[in-house]
Amino acid sequence: MNLEFIDRLYQKVLPIWGTDEKVKIHPVDFNQAWWKIILKFKWRMLTVIILELIFSSLNTLFPILVAWAISTGNVNNYFLILGLLVISLLYRYFREYIYGLSSASILASVNNSANQFFLAVDPHFHSTRSSGQIISKVTRGVSSYESALDFIMYSLLYSLSGLASVIWALGYRSINLGIIAGLCLLSIIASSVIINIMVISRISKYRIDEEDKLKALTVENLQEVLLIRSTFATDIQVEKVENQSKSVVKHQINSWMISTMFFQITSIIHISSLAIIGYFVFDLLKIGSIDTVTAVALLATYSGGATGLIYIGHQVGRFVQQIKNIQDLFEFIRGFGKQTYPVLLTDNHENYEN
Repeated sequence: MNLEFIDRLYQKVLPIWGTDEKVKIHPVDFNQAWWKIILKFKWRMLTVIILELIFSSLNTLFPILVAWAISTGNVNNYFLILGLLVISLLYRYFREYIYGLSSASILASVNNSANQFFLAVDPHFHSTRSSGQIISKVTRGVSSYESALDFIMYSLLYSLSGLASVIWALGYRSINLGIIAGLCLLSIIASSVIINIMVISRISKYRIDEEDKLKALTVENLQEVLLIRSTFATDIQVEKVENQSKSVVKHQINSWMISTMFFQITSIIHISSLAIIGYFVFDLLKIGSIDTVTAVALLATYSGGATGLIYIGHQVGRFVQQIKNIQDLFEFIRGFGKQTYPVLLTDNHENYEN
């Protein structure tokens, strides 16, 4: 199958987005808080947040909306709901564009400022530092910005919207059911977040230390390849990398399994909440407050919302780790060294005069 048309399409579409004019790279002051750079794009981010909260609720409320369309007996109402889904697809395309510009600009700003710092700092500070460590810190810090922003825009906002939608949908039929659903969902969120933060904060340091050692060893091997070959130490270095790789895997597996063990607690709370909500929905069905279609829609709505929330703790734990990675980069740069004479064209020479 000839897929050359995809390459032609890619090249033709490339200039349409106007990134040369719209991507803004701002200087990052590593002596300030890590989130300051995000405020440079606050209006774009705020637009994405508001629209996401509005439209993401559509997915959660879909079973309720379908039940309403069926109860009216009017097929036009059902196609109206499908029309809303089509609109949400168009919105998501627009959202990806706005968010992509902002996210890419933030990542580029941090990476550019970090590289500028290490180029401008006095050379003797580099002599006591590992190049592999520098690369590891910068790479992890920049990528952590992307992961942290993705969590906020995709996971956190979707979860908040789902939580509010479920409580409203069930509370609309029964205030007591809405209150109970809210308490159940909050219990799921609380247990998931607390457990994951406790676990991640205690065990992540072991994995990070081992990963740093492996990356530093790999980079140093590449930098010293001629020396290693000339001293016939290739086998020794290969064995070092292999042993360090095994150590990284050991710590990764241990972290994952401990996290999974604690995750079962949240799963038990989730299943218990399904039993509680099911009992009250069946009670409403028994007394005739709702019909069968509505009962199914209520259970489907709650189940869909709750299932997404049981993973929120894991996502929050990862978010906390990403923030630690970013802060680690900022602290590393702050303590790395300083620039005592002008290097860049933008440097103010008066600041370096004796």
